Order: sequence, then structure tokens, then C-alpha cells
Amino acid sequence: YWNSAGSFEQSKKDAKLTKAQRGGLTVVPNRRFALWWSPTINRSDVFTGYPNQIHFTGIYMYGKLETIKKSLIELFLPDRWERTHVGVVADISHKLKTDACLDELAVESVNVEQITPQKSYTFQSSAADLILLSRSSWRVSEHPSLLTELPQNDRYSGVTTSRKFWIDVQIRWGNYDEHNIADYAEKCFKAYTERGSVSRYPGTAGVVVAIDLAYNCCSAYGLSLIHI
Repeated sequence: YWNSAGSFEQSKKDAKLTKAQRGGLTVVPNRRFALWWSPTINRSDVFTGYPNQIHFTGIYMYGKLETIKKSLIELFLPDRWERTHVGVVADISHKLKTDACLDELAVESVNVEQITPQKSYTFQSSAADLILLSRSSWRVSEHPSLLTELPQNDRYSGVTTSRKFWIDVQIRWGNYDEHNIADYAEKCFKAYTERGSVSRYPGTAGVVVAIDLAYNCCSAYGLSLIHI
């Protein structure tokens, strides 16, 4: 990664550039270094003020780190954060709409919800990105759990059933102190489904899928289901 041979600045070494362009080229290695280490430098536990959210993203800055901030702004503006969220939802929808998934899960249809662009970077409330409709009915688990806990610890109720199952996709940019994506998925599910929440879900049966773009990891927390 750090080998300059074949890099962008190396490719421009012999190009005809203006003095201003060549001066801007010298900051590329610094920007790349700052962006690579941003989850370690931009840490939540070493900052004693109020975090600032970068506009139109879900990234929070902890301190006056201008080089990192500029790099992140250039990476996600004007609407790349929103488009990333839309792309993830589209990928999940495409996978669920395959014949194998439809038959295995007994899904009648997979509906992609029309939501506001602000959904991907506002955290006071949330809404379903995908709604699955069952051909008959699903039995719903009694208690929410992590995706990795389902085979051992989850139990199903013979009474609670549902024909709808929602999926809420949450993307984030973690840091060294807050990169446990499983804990984040659980926190989101409990916060958005608690009594008094203004989140818009079509029912109680659903799951929050959380993805950390900085650490390239994901997890899911919520109710699970089986086909009757």
C-alpha cells in the first residue's frame, strides 16, 4: 500500500502540470496517510468535547483534525454516503429476490421502501429499508439476538406469528474505541424499537443490519423467524 511505485503521484511525475497542480500533488501522500489512520487518530474516548458530525454523512469528528476531516469530506461528498447506503440495500434486495432465497424463506415478495435521503445519517429515529412478505406465516423468536447466536441461544414461540419481516440497514464509520459492530447493531435495535420511539417499522418482527465502512465488518441483531 505504501509503495510509491505505480501510485497516483508517481504516474504524474513526468506529466505537464502547472505549479499549483504540482504543489497540490505533494499533499496526496499526507492525505492518504491521514485517511488510513483516521479510525485510530479520530478516537471518541480521548476527546472531552462535543463531537461534530460531517454534513451528509454519519461520520463524527472528535477534535480539530482538519486533514482527516478534509479527506473524509472529499471521500463522501456530495452524496456518496447516501449512495453507499442505497447500494447496500439494493445488494441485499437482489440477493433476497433470487429463486433460491425466495423458496428457502417462503417469501412472497421483497419490497424496497422509499425513504428520505437523511435516513442514512440521522440517528434519532429509523425506518425499514426492506419489507419481506411471507407466503403464509412465520413463527417469530421470543427474544432478539445476534446473528451469530441464532443456532444455539434463540427460541421460537408457537403463538407469535407474522407475515411481515423488516430489515433496517445502518452504516457507520467506526473508530478504535467504537468498532464493535455487534454491540452497535444491538444498540440500534433496542433504541429504535423501544416503547416511545418514533421509528417507523411495520411491526415488531425485524432485524437491524449494521455495517462498519472503516473496519469492513458487519453484524445483525433482531428477531429471527422460521417458516410454518
